Amino acid sequence: MPAFDYWDIDEILAEQQEVVIKASHDIVGGGILYPSSVGSKQKDLREGAKVTVPYWLAQGLVRRHTVDMDMPIIYNHTAQEDLQSDPTVCRLGDKSQHYFE
Repeated sequence: MPAFDYWDIDEILAEQQEVVIKASHDIVGGGILYPSSVGSKQKDLREGAKVTVPYWLAQGLVRRHTVDMDMPIIYNHTAQEDLQSDPTVCRLGDKSQHYFE
């Protein structure tokens, strides 16, 4: 993995991207990741539970093999093909909040 560049704008935006993670096994104390209405009732994140977290947090959890991460829509195969074809074909504003017209 390349070194982190503190001043790289792409790194900064990637850190703010929210991703969906799915717990590979029970995570003790992981209930804090649930939305506020559910999190106050459960203390642990159960196996198979899906929550939305920032990329910087998901990255650390994936490295520890505690969760599986669903890639954001902008990185899927179809979106990559659209980007390579023609700018008029792909509406980037629908793919990510960081693109605009």
